[in-house]
Amino acid sequence: MARERPVKSDDVYPESAVGFLQWALPKLGYRWSGYRKPRRQVLRRIRNRMADTGCTSYADYARYLERNSDEWEFLDASCDITISRFFRDRKLWDNLRDHVFPELISLRWQEPVRIWSAGCCNGEEAYSAAIMLMESAEGTASRTVPDVPGRVLATDRNPEVLHRAESALYDTGSLKEATCEEKQKWFEIETGGIESRVDEPGHPDSVSIKHRVRPEVRRLVTFRQHDISRTMPDDRFDIIFCRNLVFTYFTTERQITFLESLYRHMETHGYLIIGAHEQLPDCRTKTRFQKKMAYSYKMRDPQE
Repeated sequence: MARERPVKSDDVYPESAVGFLQWALPKLGYRWSGYRKPRRQVLRRIRNRMADTGCTSYADYARYLERNSDEWEFLDASCDITISRFFRDRKLWDNLRDHVFPELISLRWQEPVRIWSAGCCNGEEAYSAAIMLMESAEGTASRTVPDVPGRVLATDRNPEVLHRAESALYDTGSLKEATCEEKQKWFEIETGGIESRVDEPGHPDSVSIKHRVRPEVRRLVTFRQHDISRTMPDDRFDIIFCRNLVFTYFTTERQITFLESLYRHMETHGYLIIGAHEQLPDCRTKTRFQKKMAYSYKMRDPQE
């Protein structure tokens, strides 16, 4: 990606944390507005990187970026947001289970539903999709459902989060929107070591409890390292999850380009799922989708 190069003058380099983000993010193709709330997570990584490079201020780091073009890749990686949990925005997942997935299972007819979780982070979204798909398949006539009701491709550019996702092991907090029945049916309880509660005097230490996704769910999901800002998977999908990523953090121009690419990788009956507070950018491609819910779009019939 071509980088804008600011005027080489000390007084244009940002001194504050917010000023640095407002200076650097547009050069990476990101919007400052998307980073207002999660900026602490990003700034913590940036400060660690500054220490590694010997920079003592944000202005020093801005100058360092100007002198070292390869450093932009490290800064870009620092801008990843890794906030996720199972069944985030619960109404969406109930709608998928009760309406969208049964429709797709019927349309695919004895062939697996093809799902892509773009920017899958720690894997909660991909496994949530697999669980709800299996729930839908259980309520569908058996003759129309293959042994494996769907295939979920889950991608992220960060190998560390993919490693955690493949382990399928999660803290209790990640399942706060899962029902008791879902926890019992689709997860196995694992106990770990002792969690010390030194910050709460008088309270005994507690045993660490983890939840591992069951094998029958994990077999539906394939994790792959992939950067959506560079290429697209070589496949067409019945449903694509692109939530709280492109349409929050990317500049409008990059959003439009990405949406055009998504359109070419969707089946004619396909669904696009975005974040509850996101919107598609105004462009010609947007008119090819019909809004179904606050976060759900369906491909329009070409004959309409």
